[in-house]
Amino acid sequence: METFENINDVLYQVNPDIIRRKKNPILPFLVLVCGVGLTFWSLNAEALQDRANLSASLMFAGIVLVLVGIVSVVRAFVSTSPYYRPTGEKLYRSECFFEQKDKRALCTALEAGRVEEVAALPKSEISGVVLTIYATRSGSCTLVQVAEYVPHRFVPITSVISFTQEQAKIVLALA
Repeated sequence: METFENINDVLYQVNPDIIRRKKNPILPFLVLVCGVGLTFWSLNAEALQDRANLSASLMFAGIVLVLVGIVSVVRAFVSTSPYYRPTGEKLYRSECFFEQKDKRALCTALEAGRVEEVAALPKSEISGVVLTIYATRSGSCTLVQVAEYVPHRFVPITSVISFTQEQAKIVLALA
């Protein structure tokens, strides 16, 4: 039996035009600064001396903004997203499930590039076979892979397949 690497592991190696890009930390940092400012202002503003409930509410809102800002700043520096370099578009991940009995037809149709046959296959709520799709919104870059559920994990049963923009429109309709 031939083994294939998971699309999540080889995404950046399959196509050299797919790059990792970090998020911009400016907006999360501004939320953090606003939260700190609101918290200190609610504690020190003379206009709020007689309004303890309003002061406490503003302080609570400031603390929430600080926490959201901290988490967002950390995520901006730690997480990355795949982008397609020629168009600058982000690749989004989606999954489509199929019945186990349709596994052979799904794999054969994908490997032959017959996406119309894939679209005609009935979808399932049971996670026996999954079609993982990474694609830009415009379809300029579309990569798919079929994986089968074995106890406790999905095992890839096809290689990563790339589609043209015309084929990608049909694949994007699946997601």
